[in-house]
Amino acid sequence: MNLNATLFAQLVVFFILALFTMKYVWPPLMKALDERANKISEGLAAAERGKHELAVAEKRVQVELQQVHDEPTLSELPRLLLVLVKWLHLLATPRSHLLNVRPPHP
Repeated sequence: MNLNATLFAQLVVFFILALFTMKYVWPPLMKALDERANKISEGLAAAERGKHELAVAEKRVQVELQQVHDEPTLSELPRLLLVLVKWLHLLATPRSHLLNVRPPHP
């Protein structure tokens, strides 16, 4: 066989292989790569949302801890009990004088 014919045949086969690859192999590969890139970008976005949600949760925990810290302690218990007794006394007193109603005489 002639060297030029061999080179020409190899060139034709190479172009046929390149066209076949471009038409049938390359598009699924590109689709898979694009899907993977989308999954990676969605994962990064989810990670950012997670960081933001974590920061919000940490702030909420700090606020709740501050509220717990601000709640009354045992040293304030006598004062709170005194307030409670006053409220109970107010609830136990008759309210007829507020309505200007005299209790019936026996």
